[in-house]
Amino acid sequence: MKKLLPLLAALLLALPLFAHHPAAPAQAEDPQYAIITLTSAYNQPDVIIDDAAFLRWLLALLAVDAPCEAPETRPADDVYEIAFFGGDSLTYTVWHDDLYNRACVTRPDGSVHTISINVPQMLSSAVCEPLTFAIPESHRSLLQRCGWTVAFRHPHMALQLPASLTASRTDATALHFTWADLFLRDAGFDITPYLGQAVVPYVYTLYETMPRAAFYTDDTGDVRCTMRAVVLECDGQVIGAYLFANSWDGSTLMSLKGNAAPVLLGGMTVQDYLLARLPLTEAETELAALTPEEVIRRYAAVNDPMLLPIGDCLRRLATASTTLWDPLALLATPTGQTALTITERSPEGATRVFDVDTEAGSWYPRLIYESDATGWKVESFYNTGY
Repeated sequence: MKKLLPLLAALLLALPLFAHHPAAPAQAEDPQYAIITLTSAYNQPDVIIDDAAFLRWLLALLAVDAPCEAPETRPADDVYEIAFFGGDSLTYTVWHDDLYNRACVTRPDGSVHTISINVPQMLSSAVCEPLTFAIPESHRSLLQRCGWTVAFRHPHMALQLPASLTASRTDATALHFTWADLFLRDAGFDITPYLGQAVVPYVYTLYETMPRAAFYTDDTGDVRCTMRAVVLECDGQVIGAYLFANSWDGSTLMSLKGNAAPVLLGGMTVQDYLLARLPLTEAETELAALTPEEVIRRYAAVNDPMLLPIGDCLRRLATASTTLWDPLALLATPTGQTALTITERSPEGATRVFDVDTEAGSWYPRLIYESDATGWKVESFYNTGY
């Protein structure tokens, strides 16, 4: 009996610890995992997230104190349900009206609060493709020092930097990095020692958004772009980083300092910047000698990027979900069309519009005179009306 007394005493002292553990507030603050469901869409799989740092951040974004009236939802609105598990179960419902750029959240107690539209935009990216939520601290701190907050990483494969930074109408890698170099250098990065080497582009969705007007001098609207960051590593070492807008326009790059093309180019156009870095090959010289009518006939038969302005080639690259650019965007594509008649519809000048009849119908191409060295190029072929 004497031997049992110390053991009983130890058990009695430990009982408060066992009794207190299930109700520890830390479990409610640090959920073990969350399930995100896009309830307004059918056949969209749920997203399960178990990264503790991301869950704490997301929970803080949803726990805002900005009471508002319950929204009147439309069929086009996106509605997300975020259920946190581990400790107490908490469920939040996020509503996004992208027509009027409004968003709100219904909290577990039933109250409705206004939240930043960045939250549903971030959730939209999260449910569209497989993501990684664990972020290397070196990448997170690099972007954070420049004022950018990482949400999650997209799957991306290794690639090889071009042998030189020269613009090209047919080499997507060379064209992309010749353009990206402008924004890398603005943030103090120099990738020239690594040209021709394999790199890994870590691509992150950022929480912050940027006005589209920051990328275009003629844009006065209030549309905001979802932003992504690219952190380049070579042999495990960070060699550069830049930003791009998750948009249909691949030329919307930005430096980590927040400077886009209008700021960095001054009065120079994107076209002039790229033309100054475009090698004049034999093929370029041959095409420069073509008349507008000859350019139209060749383009009608073969959708060829060699016949496009260099700035349009850049925009054509776009920003694909699992690559930094569309690798097929700059390939020539036979169309099998023959231009039967070509009629000019505009006065002669640097821009000329034509009416073209083909076996597949009528088209209204618009041609521009790119430069004395490169001649006439097809600015638009299929979608131009007069």
